[in-house]
Amino acid sequence: MTSDANSKSEHRPRFSPCFLPNIEEYIYFAVWLFHSVAAFVIAWNVSSKLSFWLEHWTVPNRFFPSLHRDYSDLEWSVHRTNVLRFVVITFLQSALFHILRRQIPNVFTVQVVMLVVWLLNSLFLTSLPCVVITAVLASVCVISTSVTKSQLPCWVLCLFFMNKASAYLYFSSTTERIYVEYNLYLYSAVKILNFCIHLTRNPNLQLDKALLIRFLQYMLYPPYLTLLIVLFDDFDAQMTAVEAKYGEPVDESKKKEIALRFVRLLFWHIFYDLLLHFIHVNSLFSSSTMIVSGLSRYELASVAYVNGMFFFIKYVNIFGVPAWFASLDGLTPPAAPFCISRISCYSQLWRNFDRGLYQFLKHQVYIPIIGSPYSSWFGVRRFGAMVLALLFVLLWHGPQSNYLKWVILNGIELTLENIASYIWKTSNWKNLREKIGVENERRLIAAVTVIVIVPGIFGVFFFLSREGNGDLVFDRIFTDGIKDIFSGNIRILDGVPTAGFVGVHLIILAYFFSNVCLYFDAKECKRNAVTDGKTTNIKEAAKSA
Repeated sequence: MTSDANSKSEHRPRFSPCFLPNIEEYIYFAVWLFHSVAAFVIAWNVSSKLSFWLEHWTVPNRFFPSLHRDYSDLEWSVHRTNVLRFVVITFLQSALFHILRRQIPNVFTVQVVMLVVWLLNSLFLTSLPCVVITAVLASVCVISTSVTKSQLPCWVLCLFFMNKASAYLYFSSTTERIYVEYNLYLYSAVKILNFCIHLTRNPNLQLDKALLIRFLQYMLYPPYLTLLIVLFDDFDAQMTAVEAKYGEPVDESKKKEIALRFVRLLFWHIFYDLLLHFIHVNSLFSSSTMIVSGLSRYELASVAYVNGMFFFIKYVNIFGVPAWFASLDGLTPPAAPFCISRISCYSQLWRNFDRGLYQFLKHQVYIPIIGSPYSSWFGVRRFGAMVLALLFVLLWHGPQSNYLKWVILNGIELTLENIASYIWKTSNWKNLREKIGVENERRLIAAVTVIVIVPGIFGVFFFLSREGNGDLVFDRIFTDGIKDIFSGNIRILDGVPTAGFVGVHLIILAYFFSNVCLYFDAKECKRNAVTDGKTTNIKEAAKSA
């Protein structure tokens, strides 16, 4: 079974929470929505208040010069500059792909023509030296894997390549091209790893013409060239399914869905770009700690939350554009990220944000290390697998101190989740559930989730800000808050709430937020139960027939 086939089950909650009385659910939603809107309003006010200090991170709008757009996020600025060119070029290639596969039923001919087109596309988006370097790495890794029948040479070469790409490899002179070239190096290394692992897990596989063509398609296919990670096994299955339909008309039933997704992508692009004209949290967290330290604790918490939401909206766009073209071609790309405002467990965030990276970590790192759940030392192997997966993520993003703290806090949060999951499966918890009832169990789990989620939340603040600002958020909100709470300093002094007061407020809010997330989990469990029931009925009907 491919990873895509498992995607529906992977974001299911570990337990099936019940629904609470409607009035209680409404209160949780109302409180959470009010605070979410308030956070955006506060972030807007902070952006206006600090506009003078953030001016160097903004540019005037071409049509409304009084409005200044935040351009401090390099990734979004490059995406914004390149997206129209990418859309036009990829649409033309997709149109050619559709025409050829309808007019020429010979699969090999279409493969060769499209490979030439996709190679030219890679050269156009990056540079000849960049493509040649990637090709050399691919050749060395594939040959060494074929000779040694081991993954080790490829892992060593690709990890070294990823770690040293920015320091020693060739890059062009323009920022936009450098960004694409760096991503090509990074994502190509992952694809090469995926292919070489596929070879070692299928030792009887012949490295023949058909497999080499599929590997070249995997490396050059434009929507999967950068940004989206897809396992080789999944790509092979998807492309095989597409090629099986050569000469057949396009499925009309999917046209409406694809058109609707395009409209949604366009909306989110315009909406996010509009927000950047009014709320400048990206530039704030790109600035020195001196500016951020002048904010009150409520302002600091608000802009940190909005910064996380901006990150989510940005990646809905960045991942969404190539994914849309893959869907247009009939393939199945990784699904869009889940909204971070509906996830209370960071294991769900790992599974449902960058889904391609998660599939890679799960199938190529985590599962091979933990082995069978009935094996000896399974708990130790599971912990070691988590550590190695997090170390790979650290290498992926870069070994800066803020990323290191993010990884450590995520490791703590995931460990706490595993402990909580273990407790939930015990007979003692089952007895407790029978005594207090499922509704009180959900309320209790929401309260426990507040404790579990704290490391993950503050880890995100380290991830999204420059070095120093994450420490500032952690110290002023978490460390000072805990100190004040335990010392009883929970009050408003001369109109200014203490860190303890803010901390208690945020803890209560986190409880409401957890219940909102559990409501969504309950709806998802109910929907999955209905789907599974229909599938079971269909199978039973087929058997009886």
